[in-house]
Amino acid sequence: MLLLTALPARAEQFAAPVAFGAMFDAEVTVSIRRFRAEAQEVWHIAGTCAGAEGATVIRLTDFPANADLTVFLGAKPAQAHRVICVTNPDRAPDAVRDLLP
Repeated sequence: MLLLTALPARAEQFAAPVAFGAMFDAEVTVSIRRFRAEAQEVWHIAGTCAGAEGATVIRLTDFPANADLTVFLGAKPAQAHRVICVTNPDRAPDAVRDLLP
């Protein structure tokens, strides 16, 4: 599973596909944090990738205690632990949709 593997030394060179799902569809629950210091990982959203296969299905929660992973959304891919693309931008929350190129 993409999201629970060990962190790479630097950002991946490709965009890993992520899909937003409901509570029972999700493989991983993620809490997006406002400050980098509050997060376990930094992600950069490269854009959309509709139709990409093998997407990890995530569910967002506002509460870090309920999350499998806490994430800060960074602007620079070189400073991110993971570079992701979104397979279903229509289901993305506003915080994510606003960052899509």
